Amino acid sequence: MLKEVVISGSRHEQSPDAIAQTIDVINAADIEQGQIRDIRDAVRNIPNVSVRRAPARFGLAQGDTGREGNAGFNIRGLDGNRVLMMVDGIRIPRSYAFSPNSFGRDSVSIDLVKRIEIVKGPASALYGSDGIAGLVNFITHEPDDYLRDDKSLGGRASVGYSGDNNETAISGTVAGRANETLAWQLSVATSKGSELENRGDNNGTGFKRTVPNPQSDKTHSMLAKVVLNPNSSQKHVFTFEHVDKANNYELLTAWSAAVLNASSSGKMERERLTWAANYKAETALSDNIQTVLSYQNAKSRDYTFERRTALPQNRVRDTTYAERTLQASIQADKTFRMAGDTLQKITYGLDHTSAKIENLQTGLVPPAGETFPLKPDAVIGTTEAGPHVVMDQVRSAGVKVELVEADHSWAEVQRKVAAVGRATSRTAQATALQAKLDTQWAEVMAAVARKSGRKPRAVFILSHSGSPQVAGEKTAAHAMMNFAGLQNALITPGGSSNFSGYRAMTPEALVSAAPDVIVTTTQGVEAIGGLDKFWQRPGLELTPAYKRRAVVALDALFLMGFGPRLPLAVAELHRASVKASA
Repeated sequence: MLKEVVISGSRHEQSPDAIAQTIDVINAADIEQGQIRDIRDAVRNIPNVSVRRAPARFGLAQGDTGREGNAGFNIRGLDGNRVLMMVDGIRIPRSYAFSPNSFGRDSVSIDLVKRIEIVKGPASALYGSDGIAGLVNFITHEPDDYLRDDKSLGGRASVGYSGDNNETAISGTVAGRANETLAWQLSVATSKGSELENRGDNNGTGFKRTVPNPQSDKTHSMLAKVVLNPNSSQKHVFTFEHVDKANNYELLTAWSAAVLNASSSGKMERERLTWAANYKAETALSDNIQTVLSYQNAKSRDYTFERRTALPQNRVRDTTYAERTLQASIQADKTFRMAGDTLQKITYGLDHTSAKIENLQTGLVPPAGETFPLKPDAVIGTTEAGPHVVMDQVRSAGVKVELVEADHSWAEVQRKVAAVGRATSRTAQATALQAKLDTQWAEVMAAVARKSGRKPRAVFILSHSGSPQVAGEKTAAHAMMNFAGLQNALITPGGSSNFSGYRAMTPEALVSAAPDVIVTTTQGVEAIGGLDKFWQRPGLELTPAYKRRAVVALDALFLMGFGPRLPLAVAELHRASVKASA
């Protein structure tokens, strides 16, 4: 029986006992006998190495517990991108986190793996700075693993089941040898599972739920290899690897008084094409030369949907991450005979990795204070955007910035539509949308004008955090109230006490204004803990609005975004305020 050797500790085959670093090896027998299904299973018996995984308990914009699945390896307390992960010596994608969204590093199918080598401790001298905590190298099967004893055709099939998440898995491999110089292999695997079970007993909804959220997982993978041995001094291995994983979640823990339902889906796909060659050089400078050229394309997506009680009801957050890498390396070694029986082996070479990384976060109706997409190629905003130094920094980063004049008018909306049309080279579509919106706007304005009688007096309260403020002239809230047929109770035409912008809300000013209806945002109501707490603000109990509990709460961006949804927002504000003040 051949003695076990490792590659990762010194970049060439060597006995683990001859390497100063601590190396753990999980071989094919360990994988089969231990019924290892994923990277978490692989290290459950390895000291000082772990893989974090938690049941999915996240929402659209809050929390990331369980969102990344098997997050990646932790070696002696260090994790994330400080642990280098490779497949056949090729780096796999980095972990990525942005806002509450995060993608783990479990882009490997264990069904394709023959051996796992784990180096504990710094490996930066051999592999670069991303190996500061250590490395994990997944080594896949080759045709010779199935074609022993001069066989020309061989293979393997397996069926597995895991009770942790009710996963079933099927895999199969067929390999053949066409002649002495050519061998080939094809492996495929698929699995299907559900949520990771725990001992929770609350099967309800909301944050008190302890039973895992319903989840479905699917994995498909394929490995194809062609091995060419033109002569005894050369070996060429051509590899194509494909792994894709999909997850779907029903986020029952995210349900609340404000959230009717929530769901999420994630998808990861990685493809790799590699040519690796070994040459026996036997020259003055080298005994062996290894060359590797590899292209890898990896894509991940996280899509979360939330339906809320307040308008606009549908919220979406769609985050994508793509990493395309080209890796090339050349490595040589030379063994010198020293004095006596001493041998000195020198390994030297060059690694080059070029990566193109793209990430985008977009969606429908982001939380207040955010705009979609995030990290774009161009930014379209208004002249209210700032501070100016930040906008200058965005421009200096190579991002195109176009600012539209903000005057809280219908013309502002039309200018925004035109700006987006120019930025996206869709001017014809923008012109058509402008015409459609003009029609909607005229219909809404006519409906507001038909309302006879005294205009309801209204006060807009902004209270997302900190002290509440009220809106004066030259604000989006003031313009919206005017559009909807409301009279800003804090503003008197021609009055000397009128003010612009926002200012702190005082009980005396509220009582003096005597509003018939209060206009606010759903985010403000949620921030204070609901409508009952909202009405406890000082001064509100002495207003006519309090007697009827007349309040209109709309999403902040829907109410004051001054985008293509402005006709809908004005119509909803008019309808709700008339009803509340009746």
